[in-house]
Amino acid sequence: MKSYTLGERIRYARQVAHYPRGKQFAQALGITASALSGYETGRSVPSAAALERISTLSGRSMRWLLTGEEGPPAVVPAPCPVHGVIE
Repeated sequence: MKSYTLGERIRYARQVAHYPRGKQFAQALGITASALSGYETGRSVPSAAALERISTLSGRSMRWLLTGEEGPPAVVPAPCPVHGVIE
């Protein structure tokens, strides 16, 4: 069984949150697209605050983001219909 990296889990979380492109997800997270790209490729490690925002936007648990292990199910919040971000 393949063990996914933190970056691969972040990319998956972005896609699950219905952000096919990183730029919009980065904006919703309050970071640059290049920072998100660094997280997804493993060139950099997100701060705890960034991981918390990724968890909130994607509905994936912090435990899953960090370890790949399922924790309690997270509730997927509905995006704002105008901006696509959580209010």
